[in-house]
Amino acid sequence: TSRTAYNNRGHMHNELKQYDLAMADLSKGIECDPTYARLYLNRGVSYTGKGLYELAVDDYTKSIKLDSLEPKTYINRGSLYTDYLNRFDLGIKDFKKYLTLDSANLSAYNNLGVAYYKKGDFNLAIEQFNKLIIKDNSNGQYYYFRALCYAGKEDFSNAASDLLTAKQNGFGIDENLLKLWQNKIPN
Repeated sequence: TSRTAYNNRGHMHNELKQYDLAMADLSKGIECDPTYARLYLNRGVSYTGKGLYELAVDDYTKSIKLDSLEPKTYINRGSLYTDYLNRFDLGIKDFKKYLTLDSANLSAYNNLGVAYYKKGDFNLAIEQFNKLIIKDNSNGQYYYFRALCYAGKEDFSNAASDLLTAKQNGFGIDENLLKLWQNKIPN
């Protein structure tokens, strides 16, 4: 059908970061079938790529209304809320919904932990990173983010320890930050 062709072409343009071409194809697809959720999802990706964040939120929301079981829409909208719009509670809600649909995706747990961190809720962020580390204790990024949370709580002993573990697991760290945190550990 035309909607599928426009969607596939729009998706391809998104992959190539040709967002204007993607938006044109996806908009034509929506004209053909305004009930096809994937068109809104992919146009949301285009809008995000162009920095048109409110339009992206609108399209992700339309996609969810048409297909509330597509996990990718929730993680995309949640990332938009958390990374660009500083609407952390909405991002957290979307990441939680995503995890009810796909609990195996570690990046969703990571995104949820980062959202809690950015919100300043370090304890809930640490809980998320603990879950990640249980599932994959070789990913230095998880230790790094948990270290930031510990530092936010002024627990510099655990922050420094996690930073070292992040480094041991191949995650590049700022040695000056490590020294700063180590100097803040009470004797």
